[in-house]
Amino acid sequence: MMKRIFILAFLAASLAGYAQQKTLVVEKIGTSRRYAYRSGDDIKIQTRKDHRILKNYLWISSDTAIIVGVRTMVPLSDIGAVYHPTYLPKLMTNLLLIAGAGYIILDSFNNLINHELVIEQNTLIIGGSLIAAGVLLIPFHQKKCRIGVHWKVKVLDINIPVYF
Repeated sequence: MMKRIFILAFLAASLAGYAQQKTLVVEKIGTSRRYAYRSGDDIKIQTRKDHRILKNYLWISSDTAIIVGVRTMVPLSDIGAVYHPTYLPKLMTNLLLIAGAGYIILDSFNNLINHELVIEQNTLIIGGSLIAAGVLLIPFHQKKCRIGVHWKVKVLDINIPVYF
């Protein structure tokens, strides 16, 4: 019994070593800035021909084409732009929206407890300014990497064999 388990474990480990992992790399030419997407990652791209925006899971099928979603095959030459998410503006948007709404709610509740005017003008100005600042950061949630002169797309085939 122990011999069979050892043989199965050895076969599983040796087969796992030969599994290939394909990675879609978007890199800026002349710099060290690159973004890597693996199969199963969320991706948002724009095609060159009909300027469609495709946003779904990425499945890398070959070195010349990718599959976005279930059945949309896009050749690498047809990718016009890749939208890369930026996390700091998203975080700041969430914090500013929560802070603005929280300030208005807390100050209004405090005034309600103290039997004063429930919503004051200064409260609306400060809370509204925080909410407006959060809304103004929404266009910065993603960076558009236009494929062409400055950015290029390629598929890397990473194959690292495991030797015992």
